[in-house]
Amino acid sequence: HFKNAMGEDISVSKNVAVEPKSAKLIWQDKDNLISQVAFNSETNRVEFLSNGAGNGVIAVYDNSDPNAADANVLWSWHIWCTEQPDIIELGLPTNGEVYSGINYRIMDRDLGATTCTPDELTTRGMGYQWGRKDPLMVGGLTSVDQGAQPIVWTIMHPTGFPAADIWYRDGNLSLWNDDPTSLDMLKYNPCPRGWTLGSSSDYSVSYTSIDFENGRLLGEDGSGTYFPFTGYMNASDGVLTDYKERGYVWVYSSPDWGGRVVSFRFDKGGPSTTPTSLGRGLPVRCVQE
Repeated sequence: HFKNAMGEDISVSKNVAVEPKSAKLIWQDKDNLISQVAFNSETNRVEFLSNGAGNGVIAVYDNSDPNAADANVLWSWHIWCTEQPDIIELGLPTNGEVYSGINYRIMDRDLGATTCTPDELTTRGMGYQWGRKDPLMVGGLTSVDQGAQPIVWTIMHPTGFPAADIWYRDGNLSLWNDDPTSLDMLKYNPCPRGWTLGSSSDYSVSYTSIDFENGRLLGEDGSGTYFPFTGYMNASDGVLTDYKERGYVWVYSSPDWGGRVVSFRFDKGGPSTTPTSLGRGLPVRCVQE
């Protein structure tokens, strides 16, 4: 089924005012990855073909011609084509040295990455502004709009980048939270079904530092999962910064009134949490719910 920008069900109901009438590809990061995108009104589904590994975004529209000037995006989906990610168990210590016996099950790659091989460009995933469900392709923005926007604006403009430290005007502090069943998380969780954002404690593991040129392996006794030094997209213009110098992932937490939220950062000095502007574009590493 489909939901509109307000989270309301819009699947084959006679009582809804707006129904999807067409679909198209918004973007793809590899030529010929996604093709023949169409909305099937009989099944109320979007149909497409995929070929190879990569990322794209498809959307449904309120107009039978998705390219019409007055056609509006009702909802969009991130299509992530990759091999089945492995699940890595990271052990949580009770302090810096003693293992608690608790494991967090985490993906072996950032959301959108098509490999987990150290030092390969394909190990870097997509960028996300905090709370947005849609990924942003680094170097592939169609518009950079000065100032904050309503949340619904980002639904209607999946490639738009509101250039502001606090990118949204709605004041919703729970777009990403620790309850996978909440309405906000059901609408805005960027991870696949059964996965969600981690907490800062998910990454507070005892780790053996194995340095690569462009990343770090976190885990125990030399095993674990690779985090590339992805850098981040500037809140002011979407330009990639700190690439190959530091890696980041969003974790769930409520923003403070200064428009910052916790992210997890790792560099050659080790992992740490850091307050980060909501408007920056950071990777997401999903953990099992």
